[in-house]
Amino acid sequence: MENMALYRKIEQTFFNSLSKKLLSVFMVFIPHALLTAYLLWQLDDPLLTRWIGAGLLLLAIAMFVWVAYLRHLIVHPLREITALLDQHSEGTGDLSQDVPVYTHDEIRQLATGHNRFQGKLRDMINRIRQLAIHTAVESARLVQMSRKVSSHAQAQRELTDSVRTLSTATATDVEAMSGETGAISRQTANNLQLARDSHGELLDITRHIHDMSQAMQRFSQTVSELSHQSSDIQLIAGLIKDVAEQTNLLALNAAIEAARAGEAGRGFAVVADEVRKLAERVGRATEDIFANIKHMVSQVDETLVETQGIVRTTEVTKQVVDRASGNFSTLVGDFELTTQRLTRMADTMQALATRNREITTHVAEVHGLSAEIMQAVSAAEKTTHDMNAAAENVQEVVGSFTTGDGVVEGLVARLGGFRQRVEQQLNGFAQQGLNLFDSQYQPVPGSAPPKFRLEYTEAFHRALQPLLDEIAQTIPQCVATCLVDLQGYAPTHQSRFAQPQTGNLTVDIAHCRHQRRFDDPIGLRSARNTKPFLLQTYSRDTGEVLSEISLPVKVNGRHWGALRMAISTDDMLAS
Repeated sequence: MENMALYRKIEQTFFNSLSKKLLSVFMVFIPHALLTAYLLWQLDDPLLTRWIGAGLLLLAIAMFVWVAYLRHLIVHPLREITALLDQHSEGTGDLSQDVPVYTHDEIRQLATGHNRFQGKLRDMINRIRQLAIHTAVESARLVQMSRKVSSHAQAQRELTDSVRTLSTATATDVEAMSGETGAISRQTANNLQLARDSHGELLDITRHIHDMSQAMQRFSQTVSELSHQSSDIQLIAGLIKDVAEQTNLLALNAAIEAARAGEAGRGFAVVADEVRKLAERVGRATEDIFANIKHMVSQVDETLVETQGIVRTTEVTKQVVDRASGNFSTLVGDFELTTQRLTRMADTMQALATRNREITTHVAEVHGLSAEIMQAVSAAEKTTHDMNAAAENVQEVVGSFTTGDGVVEGLVARLGGFRQRVEQQLNGFAQQGLNLFDSQYQPVPGSAPPKFRLEYTEAFHRALQPLLDEIAQTIPQCVATCLVDLQGYAPTHQSRFAQPQTGNLTVDIAHCRHQRRFDDPIGLRSARNTKPFLLQTYSRDTGEVLSEISLPVKVNGRHWGALRMAISTDDMLAS
């Protein structure tokens, strides 16, 4: 162990490189050369000394040439491999360049093995990059879906709040209505009983009126017969009156004849006079009877007329009462149906109240579930954001390696060429005295979404919009491209997305994107990135899921902002 420690110390001190180790191989010839020189000096033979000295010099030269050759064959390839490995160990490096193969020995095998390993590493990095892109795209879509689900859950929660409020109010109303319906049902049942009692009394009245109508008809017949009999009595009274008048005339004639007869007819005259007096009394009595009978006949006639009117009225009343009785009977039947329906309605309202209470309970449960869904969606959205960030971190790590293939490296290279032209233009603006770091954002009145102007806005629009249009036309995968400063402000945009405002917010958000500040976390991260490039995947404010490559832009070495290019996720996944 002590010998090994001594060996390591000697190696670290004197032979800590391959060149020193190769040179040490030939150090064994130095004592031999010195001894030979000493012997030649002792022989004192100038010619031999010169030849041997020349041989030693040639040997020394050959030795150093051989060492240099071996150093080229061994040390140079190993240094190249070491330099590449140092780059890889620092997290950067060009994996597209293989180690050159110079020799046909173990170093060649080492270089070939390293190149095979580097090829596998390139493939692995490309696969990791593609998986990270796929993960970022899917996580961005999940974020978008989570936001929609969260929005729907929030709307559902608000609706359940409204439904719960309405359901509670409805339950109160239904309970009150159920109580009112029950009270109405009970009152209707009481009214039905009263109606039945009234119907029975009305039937009794109908029977009494019917009996009275029959009695009045009989009374009318009696009065009619009395009228006829009164007429007969009047005729008889008239006959008696006539007889009394004739008797009076006969008594007068008898008195006249008795007066003619003288004394002989005096007795007869007395009789005649008495007969006349009797006839006069009978006449007067007959006149009184006749007058009374006439008055009685008149009253009987009036009674007959009134009785007939009463009979007709009684008949009409009977018919009305009959109809009223029939209608009342129908009314009682309707009351019975109404009572039955009200009873069923009361039962239904009670069942409805019970179900409404159940609905209110279920709505409360749905409301609670909506809150849980929102919490779960919020947690899922955070997890998805974390997954997206992790995928972007993976992209950032693998992006530090150049593999020589893959759509991302191709796009970064092509966009880098345009970035150089942008920086040249910005440096020219700076030389002209334009303040490219102006931060006094002046709002554009009446703009929605809000727009701003800076000192350099118009100059950017005139000079750089054609370049942005060229990027969009030259790179097929480009969906949109713009320049932003460190605050996410885009003074101009490609023509397609720099249209005049229409007043329609949805249209303007999609097609009027110049002079706006994209200062959301995604936008600021792109604007302030200082690494060679940044790849992000996110849901745009227009609803699209896009990937984006952003390159930092500098003005005279000072970080100004970024050149952003959005790419279709389908193109990224297809790559």
